[in-house]
Amino acid sequence: MDARFYTFGRGHAPRQWRLNALPYTNRLYVIYGGRGAFLSEEGPVPLRPGRVYLFPHRLPFRVTQDPEQPVDHLYFDFTLSPPLTGSRLAEIPFSPDSLMGRTVSCLETAVERGGEELVTAYFQCLLRLALEEAPFLAPGDQRLAPALECIHRRFGEKLTLETLAALTHLEKNHFIRVFRRAMGITPYQYLRQVRLNRAASLLRRGQSVSGAAAACGFESAAALSHAMRKSRSVSPGEIRGME
Repeated sequence: MDARFYTFGRGHAPRQWRLNALPYTNRLYVIYGGRGAFLSEEGPVPLRPGRVYLFPHRLPFRVTQDPEQPVDHLYFDFTLSPPLTGSRLAEIPFSPDSLMGRTVSCLETAVERGGEELVTAYFQCLLRLALEEAPFLAPGDQRLAPALECIHRRFGEKLTLETLAALTHLEKNHFIRVFRRAMGITPYQYLRQVRLNRAASLLRRGQSVSGAAAACGFESAAALSHAMRKSRSVSPGEIRGME
């Protein structure tokens, strides 16, 4: 599996917990405390301490919390190839002395000390342990992995359907159907979402609008601003204020 982060860290969720600026994103959270809930179609699902929660990219992400008791969590927003299957939330309890608990502890230390390479190594271990407990989210169509990895690495370049299809050894129209079945959107739509998500991540880290636009394949700062407003109904300035 190839996981690439949009963002990760440890801390309390912001008072206004707005994460809808990163659609089609996988999320893995370890909850330590606070009072929050995932708003599923069946009703609120409390986010309990001592649990790992895995949100696949096709699951609409809606959360709420008590602003007086914000959620304290270890969080990872990431892309994955091959993609996760299914659209159900995985809730996995663990004890501190279990293999998962020890992996969480090592991952937390890696996050606090910095260094994405070490974080990635421990995160991959935790993700694999979580998927063993939630086989309904196991990675799906392996044929898509080369195309997804290309998008995740080269999102700032001009990528054609022909290029992506060739990586999977599928005929172009068949590739589009297979991709849409797995991801819920077309390859072009997904590439655009990845570009916007990467731009949002850069803006949150203090990058200028023009710098984010250049890094993510947009012709200009104005083009990025227009795309943000059209797709996310927010401006780059508003994105910068989200967590």
